[in-house]
Amino acid sequence: MLVQFSLTSAEARLALAEGFWSWPVAAGARRVVVCRSSTCAALMVARWPEFPWESFAAGITWPKGVCVNRVPGLEAVVRGDAWSQEGLGALSDLGAGDLIVKSGNLYDGSRVGVLLGSRQGYGTIGRIYPSLGRTGIAGQPLAPVVAPMLSEKLVPPEALVPSGYPDSSLGWASRLMVYRPDHIFDERDALALITGGSVRLVGGRASADGYAVTTYHAEVSEDGARKLFALVDRVKGAKPVPFSEQGCDGECQGCTWGGRTTWRPS
Repeated sequence: MLVQFSLTSAEARLALAEGFWSWPVAAGARRVVVCRSSTCAALMVARWPEFPWESFAAGITWPKGVCVNRVPGLEAVVRGDAWSQEGLGALSDLGAGDLIVKSGNLYDGSRVGVLLGSRQGYGTIGRIYPSLGRTGIAGQPLAPVVAPMLSEKLVPPEALVPSGYPDSSLGWASRLMVYRPDHIFDERDALALITGGSVRLVGGRASADGYAVTTYHAEVSEDGARKLFALVDRVKGAKPVPFSEQGCDGECQGCTWGGRTTWRPS
C-alpha cells in the first residue's frame, strides 16, 4: 500500500535516529565515533536523553548566519550500549571495524558538502582524513565514514560544487568542501529499514511557520504500514535540539572578512 506523510526537520531527525542505531553497519561496528553537529547531537539524545548536547556542535547555522561554538565538546564514542566523550586524537587504533559519523551541510546522494570555518584548516574533517592537510584531497579515512543527513539538504550533483573563502560574510565566513564518505544514511533509509518498504520524496522545503517540512510516499506492506504509523506517531511534535545562540560566535574582529552579525555589504 502507498502511504503519504510529512515530517518537520526535528521529526525527520528523530526518525533518522531510530533507524540509524538499528542499521547493521552502525550496530555491527566495534566503536561508533559520533562527531559534533546538530544532527549528530539529535542522534545521541534520541538514544541517551541525558547526553550533554549543549556543546556538541562545532558550527551551527542560525537565521543570522553561520556561527561557531565557543567551547565545542569532544566526540562521542559509542561502545555497545554505553558512550563516553573522547577526542579523535585519543583514538589511535581506529580501523576498519569502527565507524565515524560526520554529518554535512549538503549532499547529492553520493557526495557530501561540509562548511569549513577556516581558510587554511580542515577541522574535524581534517582529523578524519589525515591526507587533507598534506594534499587537499580526502583520501583514506581513519575508519569508514557515514554521513547522516536529512533529505531537505539533498541537491542535484551539478549543484554540489566546492566554494572558496568569502571576502565578506554575514556570520562566520565558511568555505564549502566536497568529499565522498563510505556511506550516506538519511531519514528515507531509516524509514525503509524500519518498515521494510521503499520511501521517496514527493515534496520538500515547504514551510508555513518557519519549520522546513518534507513530504514522503512510502510503498509498504500492511505490516510495514503499521510500523510506519507507529513511528510517525512517535516522532510527531518533536522539537529541535535547543542550541543557544548565546554560546555561538558569528563574528571575528581579527578576520579579513570583517566579522559581521548584521548585513552590511561591502
